[in-house]
Amino acid sequence: MLFVLNAVNSLSFYFMFASLLLYAKQVLGWDAARIGLFGGVYAIAALVCRPVGGFLSDRYGARLPMLIGSILMMLSALFYGLSQSFFAWILTRMLHGVAFSLSNTSMTSAVASSLPKRRMGEGIGYYGLAIILAQSVAPGLGLTMASGIGFDMVFYTSAILAGICAAGVAFLVPNTPRTPVNPGRKKGVGDLVAVECLGFAAVGATLSATNGIFSTYLVLSAGEWGIPETALSSFYWVNGITLVLTRF
Repeated sequence: MLFVLNAVNSLSFYFMFASLLLYAKQVLGWDAARIGLFGGVYAIAALVCRPVGGFLSDRYGARLPMLIGSILMMLSALFYGLSQSFFAWILTRMLHGVAFSLSNTSMTSAVASSLPKRRMGEGIGYYGLAIILAQSVAPGLGLTMASGIGFDMVFYTSAILAGICAAGVAFLVPNTPRTPVNPGRKKGVGDLVAVECLGFAAVGATLSATNGIFSTYLVLSAGEWGIPETALSSFYWVNGITLVLTRF
């Protein structure tokens, strides 16, 4: 069930991934600096909220932050279509970062706590495959829909997917509160940040940064290079299929 919910949640996010940048450039007329800021505030909001999502999952169970994150993702998708100013878009982007961070972190926590230790790596690998599958189909579908029907339908579809995820969490995921460890102990920074994981996080951040920069500015540069939107969507299709194949 968590695999399916993660796939739907990731589809909601990646459906708008490339289309948002194209919308900002073609419809809103933003330059590269504004689009870079637009992407940056998302990353900062998600980064700040990650420890909070983990803390809430550890203390109160993963269902609550999962549900809150999914609902906020649905609202974010709707707000993109309603926002009329740069400031409103920045606030919506920050909300989107918080939402995806909460939902994704809590889902990962729920999966990790439900897996037997001897099959932890295998289980996390299968769970991560849902994100890879979403990456393989959603950006290309979003770009195809944007060019054929319009950007508004991309936002609405993403909102519907997030709403389906929220409904699934609300009705299908049991509420399993965690047992507090040392309940009388005073809370500190260590409750939000797992220091022993910082090294792995630094390596992951380096790899994610290169992928984020490439994915963002590829959309912006495609028009300058004379690459049509159909070819751009094909890039995401091929990239996603390669990710799925190499996962095995």
